[in-house]
Amino acid sequence: MGFVYAVVLGPVGYFGVQLFSRHSEAMRNQAGQGLKIWVFVVASGAIFAACVALKDNGDLSSDLISALWAAF
Repeated sequence: MGFVYAVVLGPVGYFGVQLFSRHSEAMRNQAGQGLKIWVFVVASGAIFAACVALKDNGDLSSDLISALWAAF
């Protein structure tokens, strides 16, 4: 259940599991894995939204690739 709480609620679910599941280490570990997935999804969505917002021509895929490679 810790995994589900963290994936659905993000940091609120993660810290809720940490606070209320002090004796269940497995549940806290699952919440940590769920939070990693939640952060990855939110960060990916933010990067994609930024690429769409900065799009200046009709080719979205080249803008996305350019934006991702510009960071490196």
